[in-house]
Amino acid sequence: MRLGVHDLLTVTTEDSNTSVFDRTKRKVQELEKAGYHRYWFAEHHGLKEHISSSPEVISAYFAGLTDKMRIGAGGTMIMHYSPLKTAELFKTMACLAPGRIDFGMGRAPGCAVNEILALAQGRYSSPKDIDQYFADKMLDILAFLQDAEPKTELYKYAVSVPQQVQPLPQAWVLGSTGRTAPFAAENGLPYSHARFFGIDVDEKPFLDYRKNFKPSAFADQPNLSFSYEIVVADSSEEADYLAKTFEVAAVRNKADDIKALQDPEVLKDLEFTPEESNHLKELYAKRFLIKGSQQEVQAILEEEIERFKLDELMFYIPLYHEADQIHCYKMLAEMFL
Repeated sequence: MRLGVHDLLTVTTEDSNTSVFDRTKRKVQELEKAGYHRYWFAEHHGLKEHISSSPEVISAYFAGLTDKMRIGAGGTMIMHYSPLKTAELFKTMACLAPGRIDFGMGRAPGCAVNEILALAQGRYSSPKDIDQYFADKMLDILAFLQDAEPKTELYKYAVSVPQQVQPLPQAWVLGSTGRTAPFAAENGLPYSHARFFGIDVDEKPFLDYRKNFKPSAFADQPNLSFSYEIVVADSSEEADYLAKTFEVAAVRNKADDIKALQDPEVLKDLEFTPEESNHLKELYAKRFLIKGSQQEVQAILEEEIERFKLDELMFYIPLYHEADQIHCYKMLAEMFL
């Protein structure tokens, strides 16, 4: 089982921008030693609590600090960018770190309407057929990555450089609903599902993805990854204590009140309302959040692996203290590596 990290560069109440990046440097290098296969940076705009607004820049930097781990954007929100520029960014990165660059294509905006308009320089209008719009855009990017003729007539004579990049950056399709799994299967791409987004999806689209997969220049067999928001600790009681940090964040997120992560020591006596408690119970029941001892968490993840036929697990662990976070990642590595 391959393991990876899905990092939103989440800010705590004690952080500066510099401290977040310094902590991430230590974490990336520590987890490469622990055997983690890939490390992805998400893309968000307009949220000062998540400072991963430029995952391509961050990925290029961290590719230079690592030797074996795959590094990339998970994902790039392609609605904001031209297919040519996107392809050239990742082809360039693939030359700088051959065989180690990942490129996750995401449909979501990763921001609110104000940032959407600013990124589009005020020219954004919603496509009539959103699914076709994204399919065409992804096909254009994939063509430019391979030095092929893009689908869109307007780009027919555009040349993407550098040319003849080998190995190609590994292109992924990212999703949270399963809607883009058929596109990934048809075009021979790995598929990554954001389980922690909290959207209930049964196993059918993922089993169909595996059944209908067609090999491509990017992948010769299906590769299915799920990302989990998770805490594992030495005991159930310690997991409950540490998880209070992301439970409060989950409750606030539901109320559209996103704030920096708080110290669990500050939160330990906080009591949730009955409505908030029911919301958290649902998140845990559906495995949008996971917490527990090593044994408890391993049992849950093994059920998920079997149910969805997963090839990889990725983890988002928004804990307050760096040491707790790294310990959690290492405990997960002990389970599966």
